[in-house]
Amino acid sequence: MNSDHKGSDPNDPLPGEAQIPTLHGRLTAEEQIAIDKKRIAAEEKESEAAYKERQIKLAESTNRLASSNVVLTWVLATFTAVAAGAGVYQGCAASKSATQSQVSAHAAEWSTYWSCLNSQSAQNLFIQSQRSADDSHVMAVATTQQAAAEMQSERSSIWYLPRPPGPKEMIGTDFSIPFSVKNAGKGDAYSLIIRSKAVLLRKGDQLQLSEIKGDTKITAIVFPAGVTHPEKAEPPFGQTYVSNLVHDVRGQVVPTTSDDVHDFLNGGQTTVAVFGTMTYSDIAGPHVERFCNIVGLMQTGTQRKSVTTDNVAKCARYNRRNAGYTYKPLAQPILRSNNVASEISCVKPKD
Repeated sequence: MNSDHKGSDPNDPLPGEAQIPTLHGRLTAEEQIAIDKKRIAAEEKESEAAYKERQIKLAESTNRLASSNVVLTWVLATFTAVAAGAGVYQGCAASKSATQSQVSAHAAEWSTYWSCLNSQSAQNLFIQSQRSADDSHVMAVATTQQAAAEMQSERSSIWYLPRPPGPKEMIGTDFSIPFSVKNAGKGDAYSLIIRSKAVLLRKGDQLQLSEIKGDTKITAIVFPAGVTHPEKAEPPFGQTYVSNLVHDVRGQVVPTTSDDVHDFLNGGQTTVAVFGTMTYSDIAGPHVERFCNIVGLMQTGTQRKSVTTDNVAKCARYNRRNAGYTYKPLAQPILRSNNVASEISCVKPKD
């Protein structure tokens, strides 16, 4: 082999490359083209086979996916059917529940209506009962007032009546004022106790209505209606009388022969105040009363000035007639509230 290699032949092997012996020599251009076509055809065939294989695998994958989709679709369809069935059942149940609710609401409306009617009846009955109670109360008040009037007419009325002494009553050395007690009522008095006191008042003296302790006292277990004590006696005994011993404002007994008594009997400025208390009971109950009288004399053809002195005013204020009725029947008033109950109106439900 000649080492003087002037040119490069494409068919020459590269340095270090194994040399494949060529059996027929160098390829011609036509052969090279044929070889290339074969190679290209082989490559195309190989690519087509690979493509078909990929298509087959893709088809298989598609079939598997389609099968999965069918199963999934069946599951979804089944679930949808179940859900639809549940929805239909719930719809029916809801419709049934709504119908039952409407029936219950309608029944409740009717129940409310009947309750309202019962309330109306109860209110009317209550109003009628109130009116009946008012009528009964009016009758009770009338009966009570009639009973009280009868008690008033049947009760006792005790009067203490002092008077100046007469000539035949000026007996003894001590001056006294006679008096009588009269039951002017229609009923008897029971357990009557009268305590009285007589005080001589000179001009300028001030009446002191002191407590009565050891002075004149009259008692009676029963003091009948219409009775006067003492009663007038038949002659020759004359009139029996009772009297109060007279004291002055200092508590001293007044002698009959004193100038003050002489002035009193001759219509002068001297007077005698007789006051006291009385307790008794009758059909109307127990009574505690006070009395006070100014006793004086006037000469015939003369008159006193109509002037109310302090002693007269004080004596008048001391008087107290007890017209109360401890045992008086009383009808208590009916307590009524100012609130008027509103009329109850009922609305009938629609059928």
